[in-house]
Amino acid sequence: MIKINDPKLFDNIVLDDHLTSLIHSKVPFANRPRREININELGNKVLTFEEMSQYTQSNSWRLVALASRNSIINTHESQTNTILQYWALRLISLVQLKQLRIASKELVQLETIFKDHFDSLNTQNTHTHTKQNSWLSDWPFELVLLRAHIPMLTSNDIDLAINRICELIELNENNMLYISPKITQKDQKDLVTKNRSKQLEVNLVGLLLNEKNYDLAIDVLEKQSRRDPKNTQIMSFLGRVYLQAGCISKAYSSFVTVSEMIPNDIVNSTNWGYYNVALGNWEQAKESFSNAINYQDGDANYSLINNIAVCDLYMGNAPVMLQNLQRVMQEMPSTAGTDEALIFNYCSAVELGCSGSWQQSLKIQKMIDVGQWAGDGFDTSVFKL
Repeated sequence: MIKINDPKLFDNIVLDDHLTSLIHSKVPFANRPRREININELGNKVLTFEEMSQYTQSNSWRLVALASRNSIINTHESQTNTILQYWALRLISLVQLKQLRIASKELVQLETIFKDHFDSLNTQNTHTHTKQNSWLSDWPFELVLLRAHIPMLTSNDIDLAINRICELIELNENNMLYISPKITQKDQKDLVTKNRSKQLEVNLVGLLLNEKNYDLAIDVLEKQSRRDPKNTQIMSFLGRVYLQAGCISKAYSSFVTVSEMIPNDIVNSTNWGYYNVALGNWEQAKESFSNAINYQDGDANYSLINNIAVCDLYMGNAPVMLQNLQRVMQEMPSTAGTDEALIFNYCSAVELGCSGSWQQSLKIQKMIDVGQWAGDGFDTSVFKL
């Protein structure tokens, strides 16, 4: 029987991510930023999760894909939980690298082998599970969540993704999802289950919005809000979904409720920014988003900067938009300078303000700048080349 750490389960992957490939096709050799990876540094050793975390934090997904494969193969088959955690990293890295066909194939093979192993154990033991997919209880949360989303990512099968998320919600309600053995206290386990419940419902809402099923999305969030009426994040999310559904008066009521609870807060100001966008009040929207920035703590909120740029665009201030985005990206090249939404709007402003070879050269220069700092899996469509 094939084991879940069998080398035969893995396909060969392309080690050039999309950004690297695009740079090679558009930029002369002398001007290319270095993006090669040194696979020899990995060897065949099993990396600790702390070492893997360093790669994920820097978006070095090619190294994560290779290192997780090596770690799976070289971990003893008895350490099932550890192997499955490496599998989660392997499949997440493939998704980040847009190698979705391989990710789907490897996931299906893993699932088939694991279910066979699971059924075999249950046949040998007197203890049996009544739920059809109770084997999911042994998989790390990140892995079952990825399994739920894979159908949408690979074949745009949103319905299957929704069904799988609903299945996870039921398993979570019955305390059947895997929780690390390091978490021993009941109150800690309850907190994990509660947080997962919220996360799964947010995932469900996201899928429903992809289907433009606003009624069901609103129903899920309204139930969440009734369970936790003082949660301003949920109430704000509900208000923003109301806006998408065209329920302006309901959105207004939700935002007023949030405003009464947190009047001087980034969330409140952002809500009114979106509200004014829905009404086409671009000057007021820009003012609200600018106010929200004043309330932020720590690193810059690129979503707000992007929203302000969009307001400038619709106000007919493309040169201002271009200037502000360029300034922010130059000041913070490794963060703002690699934010996909900001770069997309920068290239949009370039198209409006420049033409011909000058437009093309600005986009390629931006691609070179991004290539110096961005990790793997960057969405190259934002350059609009």
